Amino acid sequence: MSRTWDDNRTAINELWPVVQFTNEEKRLWNDDLSGLDQDTLYDAIRNAKRNHDSVYPQLKWILDAYRELTNLRRAALRLGAPREKKTEWKIDDKRDREMRNEMMEWVDRANPNEFSSIRDAVFSDDVFPKLHSITAIRILAYARQRLLGIEPKFGKVNASGDVDPMFTASGVNGPTPLALRQDA
Repeated sequence: MSRTWDDNRTAINELWPVVQFTNEEKRLWNDDLSGLDQDTLYDAIRNAKRNHDSVYPQLKWILDAYRELTNLRRAALRLGAPREKKTEWKIDDKRDREMRNEMMEWVDRANPNEFSSIRDAVFSDDVFPKLHSITAIRILAYARQRLLGIEPKFGKVNASGDVDPMFTASGVNGPTPLALRQDA
């Protein structure tokens, strides 16, 4: 993909067709968004729309979604030793970086319908023993957020594969003293 600010401005207007920006709002949005990476911005715009059911977009939503994608990409590309012990496979750090960069380029060019192909490639027998597991996890987290708009969830995985949140409004694994207060 090679999107421009004009392409993304059109996407905003089509995703939120009711909104009529004032001249000052148009300048503000232009100033804040036109200098960003436009391919990442497009995915951030789509994620903001997925996560906020409103007829009026908020600049903060788009900037937050952009920041989240940028941070996930940076984490996936971060150089560093793996935190877990290495398995019996000999994983070459240089090859791990090369494969990580190739896969990240693929994610950056991919369409949402390519996510399953990316996931399968990360875990294929040809690739997985050559990547550190933390690298594979970071690539998939970035792809899941960028292509599908799915944010990471924390909790216990149930039998259907969904995540039951560990932290809820009623407290951690049940009510806490603060959650039991009626005036809180």
